[in-house]
Amino acid sequence: MKILFSILLLAASPSFAADRAGFDLGSMSAQSIAADKSNANTLSVPVAVPVPAKQPKSAVFNGIEIKGSEAFSTKTKEALTLLKGSANFKKVSPYIAVITEGDHSGMAAYAAKPTFEVSSKTWTQPTEWYAGTIAHDGYHSLLYHQAKASTGRTPADDVWTGASAEKTCLAFQEAVLTELKADYYAKYVHGLISDPEYQNIPYSQRNW
Repeated sequence: MKILFSILLLAASPSFAADRAGFDLGSMSAQSIAADKSNANTLSVPVAVPVPAKQPKSAVFNGIEIKGSEAFSTKTKEALTLLKGSANFKKVSPYIAVITEGDHSGMAAYAAKPTFEVSSKTWTQPTEWYAGTIAHDGYHSLLYHQAKASTGRTPADDVWTGASAEKTCLAFQEAVLTELKADYYAKYVHGLISDPEYQNIPYSQRNW
């Protein structure tokens, strides 16, 4: 079963575009590269030693398990702390069991522990925006589990994914952002409700 990757396309966000514009990648100069090559015969080649992958840390905060790096955990706790000020968020918090750091962002509502996977391009955004994305994908999980509870069967994809579900989740996200007084982001989300299309981008091509 496919994972729903429903987070807003951050490349379209004004704040994200500004962040990208300020990014600079350092590099070696042509002279230093040439110097290294000229000394290649005098340098010993170290033996590569496999380094075991770091296991993500796990902690429970406000009833939700957080799995990832220390920076990810800290930012996620900040977002969840902010969401405590939202009465609406209480509707979806029971449907988010795990928030984990990953390469892409989206909600696996059907998992034994409903899991919101978050990429760095989402969780490194301002805390208000990140909090809104948690609320958004939490609502996808709510749609999935409420439908399953009412029928006793796994719901069809269009019950909790697709354009119609996105509109509902965007409206919920806007309401949460309004509660948090994040009016700039609430207005941005409102502009997406009429015709969301980001959900149609294949998972492998998504950059959020």
